[in-house]
This record gives sequence, C-alpha cells and structure tokens, in this order.
Amino acid sequence: MAKTAISPTRSENYPEWYQQVVKAADLAENSDVRGCMVIKPWGYALWENIQRRLDTRFKETGHDNAYFPLFIPMSFLEKEAEHVEGFAKECAVVTHHRLEPNGKGGLQPAPSAKLEEPLIVRPTSETIIGATFARWVQSYRDLPILINQWANVVRWELRTRMFLRTAEFLWQEGHTVHATAEEAQEETRKMLDVYAEFAEGAMAMPVIKGEKTAGERFPGAAATYSIEAMMQDRKALQAGTSHFLGQNFAKAQEIKFQNQAGEFQYAWTTSWGVSTRLVGGLIMSHADDDGLICPPKLAPAHAVILPIFKNDEERAAVLPYCESLKNELSTQEYDGEKLRVRIDTRDLRGGEKKWQWVKRGVPQRVEVGPRDVASASVFAASRLMEKGVGVERAKFVADAPKMLGELQQQLFDRAKRARDEASVVIDTLADFEAFFAEGQPGGLAYAHFTDGPEMEAKCKALKVTPRCVPLEPLLGDDGAGECLFTGGRSVGKVETDFAPPPRKGELPPTALSGPFKVYDGPVATVDKELYDFGTMQRGVTKSHEFVFTNTGTAPLTLEVGRTTCKCTLGEVSDKPLAPGESSPVRLEWVAKSLPGEFRQEATILTNDPRKPTVNLSVVGLITETSGLTPEEFLLGRVSADQESTAAVYLTTYEKDSDPILVEAAADPQSPQADKYEFEVVPVEAEDLPLERAVAGVKLVVKAKPGLPIGHITEWVSVKTNLHDGVPKGDKLDGDTLQVPLFAVVEGDVSVRGAHWSKERDFLNFGSVASRTGAEENLFLSFKGDNAATTRAEVLSTDPEWLEVELGEPKVIREGVAHQPMKVRIPPNRPAEIRSGAGADDGGQGEGDAHIRLKTNNPSTPELDVR
Repeated sequence: MAKTAISPTRSENYPEWYQQVVKAADLAENSDVRGCMVIKPWGYALWENIQRRLDTRFKETGHDNAYFPLFIPMSFLEKEAEHVEGFAKECAVVTHHRLEPNGKGGLQPAPSAKLEEPLIVRPTSETIIGATFARWVQSYRDLPILINQWANVVRWELRTRMFLRTAEFLWQEGHTVHATAEEAQEETRKMLDVYAEFAEGAMAMPVIKGEKTAGERFPGAAATYSIEAMMQDRKALQAGTSHFLGQNFAKAQEIKFQNQAGEFQYAWTTSWGVSTRLVGGLIMSHADDDGLICPPKLAPAHAVILPIFKNDEERAAVLPYCESLKNELSTQEYDGEKLRVRIDTRDLRGGEKKWQWVKRGVPQRVEVGPRDVASASVFAASRLMEKGVGVERAKFVADAPKMLGELQQQLFDRAKRARDEASVVIDTLADFEAFFAEGQPGGLAYAHFTDGPEMEAKCKALKVTPRCVPLEPLLGDDGAGECLFTGGRSVGKVETDFAPPPRKGELPPTALSGPFKVYDGPVATVDKELYDFGTMQRGVTKSHEFVFTNTGTAPLTLEVGRTTCKCTLGEVSDKPLAPGESSPVRLEWVAKSLPGEFRQEATILTNDPRKPTVNLSVVGLITETSGLTPEEFLLGRVSADQESTAAVYLTTYEKDSDPILVEAAADPQSPQADKYEFEVVPVEAEDLPLERAVAGVKLVVKAKPGLPIGHITEWVSVKTNLHDGVPKGDKLDGDTLQVPLFAVVEGDVSVRGAHWSKERDFLNFGSVASRTGAEENLFLSFKGDNAATTRAEVLSTDPEWLEVELGEPKVIREGVAHQPMKVRIPPNRPAEIRSGAGADDGGQGEGDAHIRLKTNNPSTPELDVR
C-alpha cells in the first residue's frame, strides 16, 4: 500500500481524516474556549479570498456593506415566535455588565450589575437589523434597501467540528427590504444564483440549487432556498441559504412604508448568508489522503518556489534565480488577478518542506536547484501530479495561468463525476429503503416525492433528512409520476440527496431531498445562463443569443427586467411561447469599462411561478490594444447659425500592424443626420495624444449650421479594420465602435449662472436638505438685434412644486440683455432624486426636472431648462 501524508485515510475513518487534514494543512486549531477555533493564517487567507470574491459580487449586484450590534435584546427575538423557537436552544445570553471579586480569589458577576433585559449574542441578525430598517424606511422612495454584513455569529453547538460546526463562526448575512413580494422573491433567487456561481466557479464545487421543504425552512421564513453539495463521503453539505421572509419579520419589527397611493403597508424582506463552513466544504470536496487541494481561484498562493542548495556557493546562485522567477510569475495573470507566488527559504530539509506544501494544497510547486539555474529551467509539479517534470523556465512562466485554469477545471470535473457516479434513480419505496439501509454507502437519490407528514415520518425512521426541492431537473426528468410514500401525483423525478445513517462516533449526516409539488403550467428552460465571450476590445459592441424553451404545459411569456448597466440591452419576442417552442433572447452590450474582467447581467421575467426570474450573464476579459481619445465627440456649446467641429483619435498599440482604416456615419434615424460630415486625417505617431500609441488617425466631425436648439446626444457608428484592437487588412470588416456625440446648441437665448453646466446644459443643485429647500440665481442671456426687446415667460415646471421667478430684463450693452431667473426648491419636500443630467441617456432618464419657457425671440420661441 502506498504511503500517504494523512493518517487515517478517507476510507479508514473519514471524520478523523477530515480533522487531520485541517491540522496538516495548518488551517485551524481548537482554542481554549470550548467549541471555538483559532483560524490560522493559511486558513484565514482562504476565507479572505472567499470574502473578497463574494464581496465584489455583492457590490456588483447593488449591495452595500454595514455593521450592526453583536448584542440583541431578548424582546427582539420574542417578537417573532417561530424565529425564537428555532434558535432558543442555541443562544448565548449576557445577563450582567460587571464582575467583582468573589472573596475566594476569583471573580463573579456582580449582583448589582444585572441587566434589566438580557442580551442575546448574535445567532443571526434578522431582528436587530429589522428594527434598524424600521427607522430607515418611511416611503416607497426609500426602497429597496440592499445591505450586507460581514460578522461573527454564536450558536451554542454541543458537538463541534472545525469549519463545519463551531460555537462561534464567521459569515456574511445579506438583508434586503422591498416594496413588493415579486422584488423580494427575485432578490432571493438572484442571491442563490450568486452563491451557486461562486461555489461552482471559484470553489470548483458542483452544487444543486433548491427550495427547502416546510420542515427544513429557516424559522420564520416564507420560503428558504439553498445550495447543496455532495462531499466525498457521499453526504450532502448545505453550503449557502437564501430566505424569502415574506412580511413576517416586517410585521414583527414594524417595517412599514407609504406606497405611491399614499397608503401604509408592510415591506417584504429577504436574508441570505454563507459562512466559514465553505472552507469545510472545500476540504471535503477536494482534499485527498495527502492533504488539502486548493482550487487555484481561492488558493492563498498559486505557486511556491522551493530553493534547493547544499552550500553558500549554490545558495548565491539559486536564491537570485528564484527571486527573479517569482517576479516574472507575479506579472502573469490568472482569472483577472496577478499570480500569488511565495519563496520558501526556511532552513528545512527539501523533502520536509515539499510535503508541507503538498499538505497545504498549493496548486503549483516549483523546485529550483543549481542544475535548473544552469539550464534556465525549473522542476515543477501540480498538486494533482504524483511526480514533477523539468520545464524550460520561459515556457513554465508563460504557461502558468493556463495550468492553473486546467487544475481548476480538473477539480470541478472530478467532484462532479464523483457526484454523478453516486446518483441513482429510485422508483419504488422498497428501493428507497434498500438504498438507505444500514451499511449502504448512501448517495443521491432521484425520485418522486410530495411534501407532507408521511414523507417526513418515513425519512425520520430511516434517519435521513430531506434538504431541498431542486429548481432544475436532474438525471433526465421523465415527467409526472407517483410519490413513493403517498401514491399522490408528483410532477416528475427530482434529485433527492440523502445520506446514510451515521456510523458510531460520527456526527448526524447532512443530506438533501426533493419532494416535488404537483404543477401544471409553463416551464422556462434556457440553454445556458452564462456566456463567456472570451476577450473583446474596449468600446466594442457585441451580442449573444440565449435560447429559451417552454418545457411546460401552458404558454410561456418572457420580458426583459433590469440590467446591471444601461449599456446592456435585451431583446425578447413579445409572442408567448407555446409548449415545446423555443425563442432566442438577445443581449447586446458595450465594453465601456477599463481593461480587465467584465461581467454584465440581465434579468428576464417569466410567468413560470417556479422560476419567475432568470439571470443571464455575459462574462469575459476586456483588452485594450487600441485606444479612442477622447471617448466622445464633444462639440460643446455651439451657435445654431455657425459651423462647429470636434475630433477623436483612434490609435493602436501594436507595432508592425496594418494602417488603420475608418469610416464614420451618424445614426440614420437621427432627424439631423444630414447635418454631420466626417473626415479621416492621418496623424504622425509623435503627434498622437496617447503615449503608448504607435499609429493612429484623427476622425473629425463637422456639424453644419441649422442644428436644433437645445441639448443634443447622437451616436456615431465607426466602422474599422480593427480586429480585437489590431488593424488588419484593407476591409472595414472589423470592430464597429459606437461613439457618442454631445452638443449644446444655442440660439439668441441661453441660460447662465454659477452652478449652470455650460458643457452639459443643466442646473446642478447637488444634495438638498428637505427641511430647508434651496434656491439658485440664474439669468437668461439675450443677444442679437432683438436682445433689448426679448422677454421670457414660464410655461410649466416638472415637478409642479418647482418654483420659478423671472425678473425684469436689463440691457447690458448693445446686442446683449439679461433677465434674472430664480429657481427654488421649497422646503419640506419628500426625499427623492431628480436628475436631468444622465450621461448615458442624454439627460432624458426617469426623474428629469424641467422648466419650460417661452420667449418672443424668433430664434428661440421655446426653451427647455433642465
């Protein structure tokens, strides 16, 4: 039998193997406080990488971080009866606020310091955060509230296991408030998707998304969803939960708001969280009998360099080589991050040092000795390789990101293959009982169930626990059938993941099940929810079609909901899909962000009650081998009767490339498309505005007289021979850029003032306190032959409560006159955002504020003041 680094092995004693992996990988250790652990630097670095990636996703989905008290008044828990019943046996309680000597050389709680109301040490924060939200929420304009908290939690566990079940653990908990049940349900499912994407994408841990049965629901929730993963012992681990709380906690905490009709109603809330249990899940998904295996995306170090030398002479040659190798590797990128590289210079024997890093699970080990220095090579080994191989140094450095990506995929494929091999289809109660009989290995069962007391009683008798109703068919769902326990109709086979009864000395198993309710209606199925476009050039527009199929029994409707950016557009057919029909949903996006990792999402709304929202994502890498400077044609303030010009420079950073070819045209749908002419002007490299540019052209737009007065936003389509930013060939068959054009066209009447934006043509009030209101002094400028006789009047304001006062005109000099205009926001207005300056939509987004004026000047009969 081959010798292993961990004893006992998984097959010999799985629970003890797990504890030894935690110890050997130097992840954590038991503390002096019963039930608590000390997370050591390598383990905490794993948690930090989990935190960082999740925190980025939370912020990308609109959430802000906050922090709430560790202590919760007992009365807060008592307000929600079902909630307190679920946590009462796990609560740690603070009853005194001071200690005093006990007369025996020790300490005791001071009787005089007993608290009037006991405080609960946070087991979860729904109640304390709900009380805060009740103060924050007054109007529908305050919603939604999207908050996340990174914190510690205390639940008094009697039987603990490091990272999986401890009295104190670290976690994040998201809490949101919404005006409608639909928004809250969408949020619940969205965050479940975030967890699933993270588990599979970053942890390489395949999961099943599903809804908890009534008996396994979070205390006080209307619905609970979870992601469940199968570990190597064929037991399931609940890796994250997302709860639709309905109005239960809102009613308990008096979270009310005034809706648009002026009526008060209770809000709808959600909560969702993951914890350091994810580290335990990572261990049990990937570790082997030699120790931990870190998925590269979460590894504290991607590679460790192990110098090997016998004397000072060899040391003098090897260490500088290792340092320069580290520097080279650190410039490489994997998954949008620079490689994390360490050099281990500790005075340990080579074999001992190597096995420490094997047990810690570092993805790549690199050994460097004198012969490697002499041959400009390295001796490298992946964590999944039994033996290392000699590799040319330059090739190893260049291939390092690719090798990490391959290891990440191997870990996912291996875990998924193990799960699939442990999955079975069960059609009879006899097979079900046999599968979970004493001594059987257990695994995942796919069978017909309905949620009810008979199922719960049978599962309890077999010492298995139902965990979730999968949201998507697994193992080839073959349609409706009969519940194993009741004989009632079930819509189809569903994945039911159970674990076998615990062996002596083990903790009770966690497992997964899937009772499925009768359903007859539309079913939204999409070919894939994530599209990876690879790389695209910054500023380029791309599109992709996702294919939806109605696999249900009633017509399916699709509608585009929200997108994460205005630069992402969705198109769907307005015709309902009949059962069996398919239809494309097209997403188009513009890579406006800086070079690096790119992600945009669009929410598709459906009438499938089991899947009311589908989040479609496009991901990839934005590169920048060419540049557009500036990124817009800015004509600025122009006179309606004069010609004006603006220019952009299109450049490339690639040497020895073909000349850049460009052809530009205004949007043919624009009423003033014929007013623009474009000219391409060659430019010498030294005259280009970007230092990195090696070649480029100047694209000039000429606006003819006669543009309409007011604020103008156009889109100019620029065809090029750029292919991913590199000019190739003599045809305009490459990237097409959409370049915005901005202008403020003036006649003989214009607006001026201290806070008036001349370039964007709007008044910026900034933030205004409701209790005081605000006012701005502007003036209308009249010029030309009619200046002395020009007068303006107010036609309307939007919102109506906006106050405008026009003074008497005054001649400043010949051909120039001014008319004072005071704009006032009255006090005690409700809090809201009124913006007429949206850059992406030309200032015509929702909530624009306008003042419409009329004048007796023939050049400007009307004026829209934003």
